[in-house]
Amino acid sequence: VASLTSRNIVPFFMQVALDGATVIRTSPKALKAGSEVPSFQVKARSLGSAPWTFAGVEEGDLIAALRRSRMTFGSISQISRGSSSGADEVFILEQEGLGLRSRDGEFHSAEAESLRVPIFASDFRRYEFAPRSVARIVFPYEVHDPGYKLLGEKELKGRFPKCYRYLTSKRKELEARKQYSEWYSFSAPRNLGLHERADFLVPLLANQGSFCLLPTSTRQFCLMASGGFSISLSATERSTRLALLGVLNSKVVFWFLRQISNRFRGGWITCTKQYVEQIPLPGLADSRASALSSLVQYLLSATLTVSSATTPHEGAAARSRATALEDEIDRLVYELYELTPEEIAIVERG
Repeated sequence: VASLTSRNIVPFFMQVALDGATVIRTSPKALKAGSEVPSFQVKARSLGSAPWTFAGVEEGDLIAALRRSRMTFGSISQISRGSSSGADEVFILEQEGLGLRSRDGEFHSAEAESLRVPIFASDFRRYEFAPRSVARIVFPYEVHDPGYKLLGEKELKGRFPKCYRYLTSKRKELEARKQYSEWYSFSAPRNLGLHERADFLVPLLANQGSFCLLPTSTRQFCLMASGGFSISLSATERSTRLALLGVLNSKVVFWFLRQISNRFRGGWITCTKQYVEQIPLPGLADSRASALSSLVQYLLSATLTVSSATTPHEGAAARSRATALEDEIDRLVYELYELTPEEIAIVERG
């Protein structure tokens, strides 16, 4: 018997036999009390040297069918974690009137060109990129395709004297960090060049498909580690990005991720690179893919209408329209994956 008893991850018990295993997701307390608990069978051939996926026989067969002869999302994209400053209390300021207020309540000034909008998980959601923060992050970097560089101290001082003066006033706090290349650098400036030309964002945690489309130009933003991951498509796939967005946010893809990812209470999962890159993709070269792109474009417009609605009636009508479009997108994605009615029922049930 094996058990996983993390406070957040759903505990399970597994009884292994020669022909497979019986998996029970429940609590030790319920088992001790002799309560009747749900279980499912796992085929023996699925318990090999590769990472185990605890899915029932039907679910396991569907996972295998989705994966069969299909390229993975990781083969056409680069998935990149956001950056960590190591001292958000210094690097992140809030705009207040014409000034910038640090977390200690003091007001400072810095050149607008030396600042970016930090992107956290709360700044985007399913089909919607909508930063609402008044925060700004000091950004002592120069980004170019495909990389980036930290501005030299002399260059930083010459180009952005106000920003340099502010950072110098906080030098003691910045040097107290455990990790940095220069006293004024981020502790982990990850993939800044890739974020600059990314197509999608996905959060670290999600309870449904939560991919969003990024604006064409992202030079005013800085994705933070807590914001999740940016996704940059290969040049040959960028023309299909609307159709891909519909696939990534579909029920079947979220169902697939739930089978292979860390699963938490309340239906939440982790959308880290190791799982997202495994998503099997359907072909996107026929008329159905073109129709899917059009539906996603309509949905993006409907989502904006929901956000900007000025009356309850307008908001309800926009939400109804968006729901209908999402249902149509799911139906079309099922067709692209060539799922049978029985397989669709497994997804819907999950």
